[in-house]
Amino acid sequence: DNRVVQIRIVDDIRANLAFQGAYSRALILEDSQGNRDLLTTHAAALDENIHTLEGMVSSELMKGLIAEIKVHNATFNEGIEKLIASLDGNEEIMVSYNIVNSDLVVANEGILEAATEMVSYQEQQLVKIKEESEKAISYTRIVSLVSVVLAIVVAIVLIIFIRRTIIHPLSRLMHAAEFIADGDLTQQDIKVISKDEIG
Repeated sequence: DNRVVQIRIVDDIRANLAFQGAYSRALILEDSQGNRDLLTTHAAALDENIHTLEGMVSSELMKGLIAEIKVHNATFNEGIEKLIASLDGNEEIMVSYNIVNSDLVVANEGILEAATEMVSYQEQQLVKIKEESEKAISYTRIVSLVSVVLAIVVAIVLIIFIRRTIIHPLSRLMHAAEFIADGDLTQQDIKVISKDEIG
């Protein structure tokens, strides 16, 4: 299962989201090509994270959250275009400031909220998987313990059987052979009912 990978991608989304917010504000303070490049780099990385995550999800909830993120991301990307256009058009700084504080902040908050829900959902799923694994391990332990107990019981029964059918008759024969070796032939016949090497 790729739930942990999905959580990591969501963390990357959060990081790129934070960088986008920081560099969009940095553009207002200093409209430099470096800030623009960093903003577009993190926007592209966020787009790639969303695309990668979209290919991994299977549950309807996660698909819905991805769709929500995509809508907010499209709004954010439109806001970036507006911000750059306002900076290129030498509009008042308040216009750029309002774009950041309205369009971009709302889009960022929407993405962050959906990302937080994704992490929460995946963590819940990981807890369920952990509980199922613990149940399976517990069941396996019980089966193993029962198997060991049964093996011990079978071994004890087998030892008792061997002792009664092989060792005990051999022991009686040895005892009788000792009497005969001593010259005592008055011993009664040994009754053997088995049909093997002894009987």
